[in-house]
Amino acid sequence: MLESFNSQIASKISEESLRKYETYEHNENLQNFTKEALRLFSASSQLFPRLALKDFKLGKYSIRKGTNLNIFFNTFHHSDEVYQNCWKFEPDRFKSISEGQKKSKPAEFMPFSLGKRNCIGRYLGELFVQSILLNFAKKFEMRALPDYEVSAVQGITYGLDSCFIRLKPRSD
Repeated sequence: MLESFNSQIASKISEESLRKYETYEHNENLQNFTKEALRLFSASSQLFPRLALKDFKLGKYSIRKGTNLNIFFNTFHHSDEVYQNCWKFEPDRFKSISEGQKKSKPAEFMPFSLGKRNCIGRYLGELFVQSILLNFAKKFEMRALPDYEVSAVQGITYGLDSCFIRLKPRSD
């Protein structure tokens, strides 16, 4: 994961272009890498509680009017029915998703929630993550420790329990 980021994305961007918004907006590989990282390790794990306004069926479950619901939306992100090899980091999976598929199944990727009231800071957050990663990759060589399993913790928020990488200052 980190090696591909270094070789396919960060190394192709000049120091001067790191300060330009267009560098981040129009770099498809960087966008796909960010989406895949957010799919696997979204900072949010549930929507705010929802209240059922009428009786309805959800699959085999009957939900009654007045029931409070907490919906864990990252369940879609970690489902083999939605994403093949869902626990494998594959940024290229977003290259093959067409605009029509995005509109027909919007809930399959929603690290910042969904709909009109989704996260107001989404684009700024993505830009910060991309900027930090690129600037960091320009100064350090990042490698995952061999045979290290990444583990996650799920609660009100979702995040990494631990993640270890080896850093080596770049000499170039």
